[in-house]
Amino acid sequence: MLGVGGGLFATPLLHFGCGLRLRRAVATSLVLVFATAFSATVTELFHAEPALSLPALLWLVPSGLVGAQAGFALSRRVSGRKLRAIFVVVLLVAAYRVLWAARPEVEPAAGALDLSLAAGLRVAAVGFGGGLVAPLLGIGGGLLVVPGLLLTVPELGYLGARACSMALASVTSLRSVWLCSRGGDIDLPRGGWLGFGALVGAVAGVSAVHRPGWAGGARILLGVVLVLVALRMALDLLRSRRPAP
Repeated sequence: MLGVGGGLFATPLLHFGCGLRLRRAVATSLVLVFATAFSATVTELFHAEPALSLPALLWLVPSGLVGAQAGFALSRRVSGRKLRAIFVVVLLVAAYRVLWAARPEVEPAAGALDLSLAAGLRVAAVGFGGGLVAPLLGIGGGLLVVPGLLLTVPELGYLGARACSMALASVTSLRSVWLCSRGGDIDLPRGGWLGFGALVGAVAGVSAVHRPGWAGGARILLGVVLVLVALRMALDLLRSRRPAP
């Protein structure tokens, strides 16, 4: 519904709830991200009114793959504390873009989108950013891609931005899962159960968001969730700075 792969929820859950160290939680949540994104994209393709835009995807996917490779290399060099700080900043910026970006009164037909070279390059930059944060933060990149597309290509509308974000995440997260599995960072039992649930949940989410009036509510919900998770991460950062008794 929100255009994010679910890692936004899974990473904090695995870290705070299950006690996994942050780097392992990030890697494990990518399994859920891939399952969600892949299931949502297939469901979108078979929907009566699919919101996917092929012109946007042709710019998004190649740049997203390059970003995913760069993000994985960067994740090897970033400490857990810095990772939390990056998470907080990215979430708050994305929340601002989602809640206050210009909103079209009528959702356009994303499939009919015609991108100029300049618009295509902006979409490619958004794709690179989405791919970069996938292995770095354990998310599908949707928290950057959805607001980024709404800002740079408002003609897509929320439904189109959400659908393209999911399609990109299915590619970048698969690449990220493969890279993380080589390093033994993924908790396979937890990742398997998360992925199974995500396959079912994504189908229900796509069906729901296409109902009249639901897209606007999903957009507001995404912004609120971004802020709440950012505040939770910020609180953890503040606590970690306090001297030990």
